[in-house]
Amino acid sequence: MTDAHESPEWLVLGNGAVGMGLAHHIHSAGGRVRMLDRAGTCDQRTLVYHPLGESMPPVRWDCSFGLPSQPPKDHRVLVATKAFSVEEALGPLVEHLAPGSRVYFLQNGLGFLPEHLLPDQVEVLFVVNPGFSVNRVDHHTVEQTGYAPMLVGDAEGRVRPTLEVESDLDWLQAAGIDLSWSPSIQFQRWKKLAINAVINPLTVIHELSNGELAVHPEARVMIDRMSVECARIMDSTGHSITPEALRSSILDVLEMTAPNRNSMLQDYHANRSGNELQHIMVPLIDQARKHELSCPDLQAVHRRVFEMFRRASSDDSGPSRS
Repeated sequence: MTDAHESPEWLVLGNGAVGMGLAHHIHSAGGRVRMLDRAGTCDQRTLVYHPLGESMPPVRWDCSFGLPSQPPKDHRVLVATKAFSVEEALGPLVEHLAPGSRVYFLQNGLGFLPEHLLPDQVEVLFVVNPGFSVNRVDHHTVEQTGYAPMLVGDAEGRVRPTLEVESDLDWLQAAGIDLSWSPSIQFQRWKKLAINAVINPLTVIHELSNGELAVHPEARVMIDRMSVECARIMDSTGHSITPEALRSSILDVLEMTAPNRNSMLQDYHANRSGNELQHIMVPLIDQARKHELSCPDLQAVHRRVFEMFRRASSDDSGPSRS
């Protein structure tokens, strides 16, 4: 196991809010961290991190961007892009991943990792993030808005991580990133999928923050109804949860991330044609169709939000901000 005082090198793919927040934690704990954005430019940038709590002053810090000229023996990679950007983000890095590298995926949704994209002997880990929440203020500034323990595991559902992954997790814990191993990560991923499939599109429809959605009367009705449909679909995958437990988890997430305007709503307001519907809602609807399960509310919400994105991305005026 790596000595706790060593300074491992981490590569964070994606310079969105969560990626910048994770990079700051690694840097502040003495780790070496580089970020890789869509442009792939190698340079140094000054970033600003606002800690959780109004009394805490902002922190300015310098971060290296781009791939290092001398790649490390093995990589520790946190992939913090949107689900629909994973393949594009990993493209420049794949040939540099040596056996033993660990790649941690923090995406919402399923179906974002093409088969055989990564070389053999690269360890693939999936992270479920219920509430490590960060808001992006501008291109260089983020603010931490919430903390919650994150879970990580692999597709095989191993009971314990490898020694290398255990060492990574110990180091991240020491850096203030609460990430622990879960042998039931597939259940956790389906549960998080269902939570996002309810919250994210409803925030787009009502154009509300997560906290505002929790107290919106019409949205609360839909949360109840969609929880029933999602729980029924999850049961067909072998990952059972009651509608009541799922609804409770949804409301917990809304409370933990109350100030946030989630990523799907931000994509809508930015008039982006790309969105996470394909990876968040479609897997549930496809699973329902496969097992001949009725999910009229999920389907109706999907159609409505899909059409909202289509209109926003093709209309110069964009969505209403009222």
